[in-house]
Amino acid sequence: MLAIAPAQAQQPLNRGEAVALLRTEFARAQALLEARRPDEARAILERLVIAAPETPAFRLLLAEVLLRQGVADRARFHYHALRGAQLSPADRAHVEARLAALAGGKRWAGHLSFGLVPQSNVGKRTADDTITIGGIDFQLDEASKARSGTGLSFSAGLTRRVVLSHDTLLRFGAQGSGFVYADRRFNDMRLNALVALERQAGQNLTVEMGLNHTLRLLADRPYARGPGLWLAARTRLGRATVLTTRAQVDWLTHPDAPGLDGARQGLSLGLHHQASPTLALTAQLSFDRTDARQPAQAGDGALVALGLRQAFAGGVTVGLDASLRRDARDAPDGLFGLRREDHTTSVALKLMRRDLRIFNHAPMIEIRHEQRRSTLPLAAFRNTSLGLYLSREF
Repeated sequence: MLAIAPAQAQQPLNRGEAVALLRTEFARAQALLEARRPDEARAILERLVIAAPETPAFRLLLAEVLLRQGVADRARFHYHALRGAQLSPADRAHVEARLAALAGGKRWAGHLSFGLVPQSNVGKRTADDTITIGGIDFQLDEASKARSGTGLSFSAGLTRRVVLSHDTLLRFGAQGSGFVYADRRFNDMRLNALVALERQAGQNLTVEMGLNHTLRLLADRPYARGPGLWLAARTRLGRATVLTTRAQVDWLTHPDAPGLDGARQGLSLGLHHQASPTLALTAQLSFDRTDARQPAQAGDGALVALGLRQAFAGGVTVGLDASLRRDARDAPDGLFGLRREDHTTSVALKLMRRDLRIFNHAPMIEIRHEQRRSTLPLAAFRNTSLGLYLSREF
């Protein structure tokens, strides 16, 4: 409570005194709004949400002020969080109306994220010094061993929405993401252009169909490119849960490795549940199939991922993500004579403060550990990274 009114809190407050102080500050914010002093009211409301993130009234009024001031992305965040709150029917209808208006009125949407990511194993290479082929041991040279380094991570996208009718819109845009290093051999970038039709098929159902074209660059050279097609649906299950399904197929060619050419099909299910204004839970299950020309490069994959986001009093939000992926190839590798099968685990801890801005970007710290076990020695690795990111939506 000290951040709200230091002069009134010379000694620790009991619960009753703390609640009374919060109510006093909330009434002061309301009075400032009536006096047409929104900047001062917003400052108080932001401190109130930090001090008592579970209180819907503070968050709802802050969202309204942010929306009036044109800060739509932050207003949208608070309205989404309120889906997990205990609201009156009138307030819940108001929140849903605001979210619908924000979604329908936004013609351009974009995001930008970049960060420095020190890693223990930049190229995700094996930690072994030797490998065995045909019963003979071979010593790996220094260039093939794991090494530490720092990369620049980036992700950016811009989308244009065109309303075709009251329930149908056209969406097109481009996005890119990747890692860039001083040693260009490790550079990995993806570029994607898309066009999609989106239709509101019911009060709680949105469906979309789209086309995309993907280009992936490794070491600054084209690695894979090709068109794709997808069909997706987003369904509201109750007041706070959203189920997303997506089916996609990409037809990829590889200029320097034609044996990898072929179609990749994927099916994914995602669940997002806003358990409370401060707690969000996510789950994902996906399957994919790669039909490459070379049987040793064709195979099946599956992924299970879980995540949570918890906001705490004081303004800090903690995120925890964990995933397990299995990949199995159809035929033995030509060099090792073994059928490749990988099991990859990843765990990430994220720390964020949504009220803090650096050059109008929200900062985030991410600690990630990734490990792959494989039947092929060269494919196994461990990598730990510490990412320092700045991101924004607009």
